[in-house]
Amino acid sequence: MIPAFNGFSYLKKHLPVITRLGADQIIIVDDASTDGTGQFLKTEYPNIVVITHPKNLRFPKSVNDGFAHATGEVVILLNQDLLPSPDLLKHALSHFKDPDIFAVTFAERQRSWADGAWNDGFLEFKNGARFPLEAEGFSHSEISGSSV
Repeated sequence: MIPAFNGFSYLKKHLPVITRLGADQIIIVDDASTDGTGQFLKTEYPNIVVITHPKNLRFPKSVNDGFAHATGEVVILLNQDLLPSPDLLKHALSHFKDPDIFAVTFAERQRSWADGAWNDGFLEFKNGARFPLEAEGFSHSEISGSSV
């Protein structure tokens, strides 16, 4: 699922890779783009589910709308400017073989992993330390013991 706002140039470049990932469904939420994103998607990618906002509702609403339309058990959220590794699904889905895994986050090369913390009942993320491959996340006890 990709929230998009004026992402034509990114999507034109990245969708050929994204469509070859092997996902059962690709959803793009076009958040009132004015750069031809919607027409490009309709013309070039008719098999992609496109949700169109008539006015810009911003990132959180776009993400929520995309998730509401998703039909799979696992939903991957990609930013429009992200070019995923061709083996993204293979690596991501392998973690969900463990029934205790709820979510998996990704880090771009040369970027830090997300560092999460509970703040007034909300899970907040910021840039964390740089790790070479994998980093631990929250445990079940940290999540279930929260005030959420």
